[in-house]
Amino acid sequence: MSQLDSKMSKDLYELYHQDLISDAVSLDKAGIICSRFSTKGKPGYYTGDRNAKTVIVSLNPGIESNEADRVYKNIILPSNKWHPNQTQRWNGFSDYYDLFMDLSNKAGNYDIGRLDYFDLKPAAFLKDWPNSGINIPKDFPVNKDKDTYFETKAAAMNGKLQLELIPYASQTFSIKKGANYGLLFPYLDIIFDEIISKDREYVIFAAGVFEDIFKAYNQAYGNVIDLSNPVQKTTGPLKNDGRIKGRCKVIRITYNGNCFKAIIAHSYASHALHYALPVMKDYGSFCYSVFKTQ
Repeated sequence: MSQLDSKMSKDLYELYHQDLISDAVSLDKAGIICSRFSTKGKPGYYTGDRNAKTVIVSLNPGIESNEADRVYKNIILPSNKWHPNQTQRWNGFSDYYDLFMDLSNKAGNYDIGRLDYFDLKPAAFLKDWPNSGINIPKDFPVNKDKDTYFETKAAAMNGKLQLELIPYASQTFSIKKGANYGLLFPYLDIIFDEIISKDREYVIFAAGVFEDIFKAYNQAYGNVIDLSNPVQKTTGPLKNDGRIKGRCKVIRITYNGNCFKAIIAHSYASHALHYALPVMKDYGSFCYSVFKTQ
């Protein structure tokens, strides 16, 4: 059993039988971030295809913890009309677990009628990355037709693997000064183990704070993450927005005897890029140009 499967089984068993997740409670009590972690909300480990060629690693589900706790056992029905209060009945833990896994694997199908720019960001970022394994419509993001957006969202969610470093929701992920980064290392091990389980074309860590986490990981375990490449910056603002400059860094990670190349996309999580899909496309193109040459 993979580390990810083991983690999901443990957490979901506790959630189903005890209405909370003990590891989430421990992490929340540690106070590593400025927000609360949800301790009985539906966790988000991954979405998409675990065999995918492209992996994007985010920090955690960005949902206010009290809201996540409130809907802790909701599993959304497969439907052409997404509705937040629809729930699926289950018969015992095994059925609950299977439904949860199906939702994770086919997220882009389950909520096909919901449009969220957050789900379109990775498609814009990866538009100019060849062989990503994602069938992004050719006229995206120039064509702003809703049908194109819906098609793009489903393709991006189902065609890649998106992993969450921490599966427990919080409103923000701002790490406190002096926090114990070591509390995050077991979760990082799960991410690394899942990445090396298949052949990957691209691995993208989608937040600048990953560099700080990796530095702390190196201090604990030796220099297993090569961070020697300098941060690359756009020579000027991204062409579709005169204010935003892009930053990224190519790294190499050795884990359990396997070495893989990845990139830290420092600017990916910028709020300024949330709705600016053409600018996100430009930023992704810049990151790919750096990735392919280092």
